[in-house]
Amino acid sequence: MMRLPKLFATAAVMAAFVLPMSTQAVDDKDVIDYRKALMTTLDEQTAALGMVVSTQVPNDNLVAHLDAIALTAKVSLKSFEAKVAGGESKPLVDRI
Repeated sequence: MMRLPKLFATAAVMAAFVLPMSTQAVDDKDVIDYRKALMTTLDEQTAALGMVVSTQVPNDNLVAHLDAIALTAKVSLKSFEAKVAGGESKPLVDRI
């Protein structure tokens, strides 16, 4: 299974980003990079779920993918609380 190493790599990257964020990001670029990493993780995990649903891969890691999405979504909410200039978000995001 090639997905399992990718899942562990994704979890390691998330952990590397989650720990520093708890001490408050100082630089806006760091915050933007962190948000991009979270969105990339969500994209990759949902792609993996799509492969499971379409039966391209076995559903052995279904729970792990769902857990990764849940954790990333929870962390993502907190990461978007601070207003940071820049990034690629649409103007609508600033009003939320």
